[in-house]
Amino acid sequence: FLPNSRRFVYLVLSARAEHEGIYLGSLDEPHLKVRLVASAANAQIGTGADGQPNLIFLNDAGALVAQPFDEAQERLSGDPVVVASHPVTAGPSVRAAAFTAAGRVLAYRPRFAPA
Repeated sequence: FLPNSRRFVYLVLSARAEHEGIYLGSLDEPHLKVRLVASAANAQIGTGADGQPNLIFLNDAGALVAQPFDEAQERLSGDPVVVASHPVTAGPSVRAAAFTAAGRVLAYRPRFAPA
């Protein structure tokens, strides 16, 4: 969920690449479905140094990046900033990268290792 909001991000997996990605949804607007990033791995909402929401996700190179999120415009804004350059790979079956964010705190594991 975005801070102080009833909006949230979620992952859509699909056999059709044009549908796969990280989307914005809303509890108050059930038809709101905005694709923010084409991705096959999870994402989290964190808080940037300026106090604004950031979407944290894996880029194509496997680096963990944070990109400002403009909730009013329902889109990412600015350039993504690398926050962890070590590869943070998603798990082979669940497509969940080993990271989490809460506010300005980010925890991650560089490589996914099944238990």
